[in-house]
Amino acid sequence: MQKLEFVFSLNSKKQIEILKSLESLLIREDNINSISMYGERIKFSSLLLDFKKFKRHKFNIESEYFNFHLVELVNYQQVSLKIKVKKINRERWWLEWVNELVKLDGFLQAWLVDIEFDYWQNVTDPIEYSVKGKSYEGLPMLSNNLPAPLEQLEIDISKNIGVRKLCVGYTEAIGSHMWLSNDFLQKIGKNIEDLKNALEGCIECIDSKVFYIHVGEEVFKDFSTESKQKKLRDVIYSSAK
Repeated sequence: MQKLEFVFSLNSKKQIEILKSLESLLIREDNINSISMYGERIKFSSLLLDFKKFKRHKFNIESEYFNFHLVELVNYQQVSLKIKVKKINRERWWLEWVNELVKLDGFLQAWLVDIEFDYWQNVTDPIEYSVKGKSYEGLPMLSNNLPAPLEQLEIDISKNIGVRKLCVGYTEAIGSHMWLSNDFLQKIGKNIEDLKNALEGCIECIDSKVFYIHVGEEVFKDFSTESKQKKLRDVIYSSAK
């Protein structure tokens, strides 16, 4: 299955704007009446009122086809929205979600990933491997640098091709489909012409503020595209501030 991740600049009203866009899209998808939160069926209008009243900073809701997780990452000056598809009801299911959400003020970046591959590229706790019956023998390890008796070895994911790194104002991540704003490019010290030259015509201009990068129709889901993934990460983030 696949997951679409968005990053927006931190703003106290951003969650309400995102929720309104999600509501509009769920109505369009005829999926608005199947919303639940923590297993309880809810009305989307009640969720909006709840957010406005209590100034909440996160939510995790589900519909028949999707799971939505939003959270404010104050220390990193960003709002993260993750949309996991549970049932793919058509090809390029993500297109309408992207077209709607990149229009919001404060949009920075988005990318599409394979849920399973993304998960194992970013797991640091060996217990996760043990629970799933997977071996982590031979993987690089490092200390979590906590004082005894809390110190333990963790899996070093820093060199993984699919690692996701939180940075102040943006997230270092890649996908075979990516959407980058001018604000994002400014934060990492890049300009779009540099990327166009390096990625050989894989970039389209959606509007004057957002660019679509595609380096293959299939999402990255294994190491068969390792060289392509490494090149994409290097091209985008090599001189990130």
